[in-house]
Amino acid sequence: MYKNLKNILESELNEEITSPITKTGKIKTISGREYFLKSGQESRTYQCEANGLNELRKANTVYTAKVISTGENYILTEYIEEGIKIRDFFQNFGKQFAKMHRYHSN
Repeated sequence: MYKNLKNILESELNEEITSPITKTGKIKTISGREYFLKSGQESRTYQCEANGLNELRKANTVYTAKVISTGENYILTEYIEEGIKIRDFFQNFGKQFAKMHRYHSN
């Protein structure tokens, strides 16, 4: 399964993947780009998740990973490094989260 998925992803990204492909985790390409992959059984879940992430991005409040590609058995997004939590992180996050929930898609 993962060998075929690797071929699909390399075709989508137009470059070689140099890290191992696992069910869920970070992958790296030959150019050093990093992505986050979630894969498994064929399901509409991956497309639904992509749709949800794209809607969250439209609110432009909480930074949300950009969807790179989806298939019947995977979703590939940009990889987001964990940042340093500042002292008022949770207070700021709560405000952003509340603002996101006030967003209405057109």
